Amino acid sequence: MLISTEWIKDFVEWDSDLKLLQQLLNNRVSEVEAVESFGAEKDFSQIVVGQVVKINSNEGTDLADVNIGGKTIQVPVNGDVVEGKKYAVALEGANLPVSQDLVEWLDSSPAEKGIFCSERDLKLGESGALVVISDDVDVSTEVYKALSLNDTVFHFDLEPHRPDLFSHLGFAREVAALHGTRIRNLQTAELRWVNESEGRQFKLNVEAPELVNRYAAVKLKNVQVGSSPQWIKNRLRSVGLRPRNNVVDITNYVMLEYGQPLHTFDYSQIGGQTITLRRARAGEKMTALDGKEHTLDEEVLLVADSEKAVAIAGIIGGENSGITDATTEVLLESANFNMTSVRRTSRTYAVRTDASLRFEKGPDPNLVREALERAVLLLQKYAGAEVEGDVLDYYPKTNEPKKLSVSLAKLNDYLGSDISLSEAEKILHGLEFQTEPVDSQTIVVSVPTFRPDVSIFEDIVEEVGRIYGYDNIPYTLPSGTINPVIGDENTVWQNFCKSELIRCGFTELRTDPWMGSEDVESLGLASDRLLEVQNYISLSQNYLRTSPFPSLLNVIGESLKKHDYIKVFELSKTYEKQFDDELKKVSPADEKYFLAGAVTLGNKKFKEGDEFYHLKSALNFLFESGNIDDVQIIPAVEEKNELLTAHCGSNLFEKGADLEILIDGKAVGSMGYLSKAVSAKYGIKAVTVVFFLSFDRLVGYFKPWRRYQQPSKMPSVHFDINLLVDDRTLVGDLQQFIKDELGEILVKLQTVDVYLKTGIDGKKSVTFSLEFNSPTHSLLKEDIQRKLDGVIESLANRFGAELRSK
Repeated sequence: MLISTEWIKDFVEWDSDLKLLQQLLNNRVSEVEAVESFGAEKDFSQIVVGQVVKINSNEGTDLADVNIGGKTIQVPVNGDVVEGKKYAVALEGANLPVSQDLVEWLDSSPAEKGIFCSERDLKLGESGALVVISDDVDVSTEVYKALSLNDTVFHFDLEPHRPDLFSHLGFAREVAALHGTRIRNLQTAELRWVNESEGRQFKLNVEAPELVNRYAAVKLKNVQVGSSPQWIKNRLRSVGLRPRNNVVDITNYVMLEYGQPLHTFDYSQIGGQTITLRRARAGEKMTALDGKEHTLDEEVLLVADSEKAVAIAGIIGGENSGITDATTEVLLESANFNMTSVRRTSRTYAVRTDASLRFEKGPDPNLVREALERAVLLLQKYAGAEVEGDVLDYYPKTNEPKKLSVSLAKLNDYLGSDISLSEAEKILHGLEFQTEPVDSQTIVVSVPTFRPDVSIFEDIVEEVGRIYGYDNIPYTLPSGTINPVIGDENTVWQNFCKSELIRCGFTELRTDPWMGSEDVESLGLASDRLLEVQNYISLSQNYLRTSPFPSLLNVIGESLKKHDYIKVFELSKTYEKQFDDELKKVSPADEKYFLAGAVTLGNKKFKEGDEFYHLKSALNFLFESGNIDDVQIIPAVEEKNELLTAHCGSNLFEKGADLEILIDGKAVGSMGYLSKAVSAKYGIKAVTVVFFLSFDRLVGYFKPWRRYQQPSKMPSVHFDINLLVDDRTLVGDLQQFIKDELGEILVKLQTVDVYLKTGIDGKKSVTFSLEFNSPTHSLLKEDIQRKLDGVIESLANRFGAELRSK
């Protein structure tokens, strides 16, 4: 939201400089994202208002004779120039960054010359259109003054619960409250109403009252469409709007001033002199002012005449009733439509306008008539408009102020302050809240209708606190007793899993719980249990996720643009539709927790396949730290388990490159190489290994205790063996076989290395480190060697293994 400080001065004066004002607004109202000034006056030296007297053709180059006050200069025609119009003209010596061609023109003869300036030249916007000056500005006037370029504009990041701040009037109230003053109301005494009982009067029909909070309109005649006065153009340009004509500009001006959208129709195009507020008919079409044709559904609220739709209510007008240079009769509309309906329609048809932005926030219906009268006043003054007939004002349910009881003692208790009752009332009055005393410590606060965000006592506390200034409240130490929170088992083990994976070098992610139709198709997820989001932001977020991977893979794809070493995980929820067979209806969502993650090592210092072992060792560490026994990580069978089918999809893993994770013979998850098709879909251009674990199943296997044994007093015996085996033989199977054969004297078995490039086709080399120990006696190396020789012979028979070295 852009707010002009010069505009605010129409409502209130303040005694602080702009830097202090920025600080006050940032700390007590809303975040100031940026401050924009149009430059110092010296930067616009030698840029003046000039009027085109005549346009001459000169060997293919048009030159304009331009009056700059007392003398005429020649200016090349570098845009849409009209005789008699006034433009911003840069003279010799102008301190302006312009194109090289124009610089060469200024440096060449004749001596008296200049150039027309565009919006881009003056840094008023990105458009190359020439800056046109209103007829009411004298020639030779400095452009800096003519365009009011001494303005400073604040860029705000506004929260949706404050519709009043989407206007200059709303910020003026805040500025007044911060400085202990009151705003002044704009003068409307000049307003000329003409109630002609026999004049041409339109009719109003409301067929969708549930979508219309208030609707007011008035007919204006003898309207002269033309250029707006320069001060209105300046104000609009300062906050990013490009002027069009006086009628449209005035409605935009009042919207930015009051926060109340307005719309004007060419009355001659209103069929049957009737306005009907109705829902669209299925398949009904309307071409909007932006030239796009929309096919509408029955949820859309329309402004229609007796024959056709003339506007999508609260969003955009129809091309068939727009204001043109030939318009002389105007229907001026000021309305308040259902905010949910406007938001839904705007998102469905991807039409976002300044009007829809404000209607979505829920503006005050009581602004409707006030803004209408302000616009009529300006149209009378600057477009020659005359009111014909009465104002039709549909307002079925008046928006009344809320009343809240406020105890001063309780207010100070909440804030930790010592604010007096008179001080609290002064702050509230500055915000245009009304107060009535109950006793010496209690008041009843009447909340103005333009503040729908204030509905409970705590909201009043916040209003007083922020205007008073939280930095003015003295620091105090907290008092009272803090009872320790005992976490439930799930929370304890969730935190455990996170900390253990972080110890393994992983980074935790927290992503949004959405996914889109493309995710469902790309991963091959089941579509029968999807929960659709009603007010989704985009088609990439129209479902609640049934898998942890869409959001996870999106993050990896984006991260790989800047990094090539990624180890991430997320403990996230999935959501599925479930059907209650007894009640014969859809039950609340079935929510499940999953621990999912990925490893990709693009760095050249890593060997091929290292990403797999990085991930597998991290999972083994997690299981070991959680005292989980009987874990098996084995090749996945052709018929996938229900976890993989429901929550990962059929396309996640590369075919034949995934493993199933079992505990006590029951599936708890999977790991493997991400398929090339899925990698391409998410922009992942590196080999990636992913895993997922059902936390709901895993949590039942964690043990909170660890059994400790007294260290053996006997020395250990160490052996290393290097086996050459078929490259399809699983290292885990070799480990388990060796453990079973050697029994309890084998106290530690560790895989040291797996080497694939042995020079022998279809073979790999696996190196194991073994530690032997007995708590009762010393082991002889010769005895261990004999046992080991027997195991190696058994390995040869069972796996075809060959001993490469001892």
